[in-house]
Amino acid sequence: MTYTVPYSFVPGTKAKADEVNANFIDIIDKLEDVNARIDDADGDIVNINSLLSTANSQITTINTTLSNKANSSDVDGKWTIKYLKLFESLNLANSNNTQATYSLNSYLPDKTNLYQILVRGTVATGTAMNNYVPLHITTDWSGSSHFSICSARTRVANYNLDSCGCAIICARTTINVARRSAYVGTGTLELMAYRKVR
Repeated sequence: MTYTVPYSFVPGTKAKADEVNANFIDIIDKLEDVNARIDDADGDIVNINSLLSTANSQITTINTTLSNKANSSDVDGKWTIKYLKLFESLNLANSNNTQATYSLNSYLPDKTNLYQILVRGTVATGTAMNNYVPLHITTDWSGSSHFSICSARTRVANYNLDSCGCAIICARTTINVARRSAYVGTGTLELMAYRKVR
């Protein structure tokens, strides 16, 4: 932006003192205005630097916390291989729809922690047409939400059908197995490995 003084003078003509003084006063006013803006900008820069310093400190704290957690060998990464057949050929039909409950106290090292568990399930249907049996489990962690491990339905009379599947579930102390009057068949559940999670 170009600055222009209030009064211009032509060579060979006399300059009036009032107009010269007015030009100087206007220049001084403009300089003071520029200096005030510079001071304001300096204040903003100081505030920005302070905010950046606080943000950097917070980022450092977060990184340190995450690093400490990530470096822990038994959290979110170290699987312990441990085999346990929790149940075998369990009849999954139940006229009262009563679930079967199994304790994990002998399998997991600490019941106060949350663990991921790698499980393998197998089901076998009855031999009548459309016999259906799923292996649905809940845990003390999942509440009413169930993990569906596998399921099978008989398609040919006089033959039963097997099915198996693997899943990673979360639990602390117990596994519950759904048993329903509509199910016809048995189920087996094997625990393969576990790891502690955050």
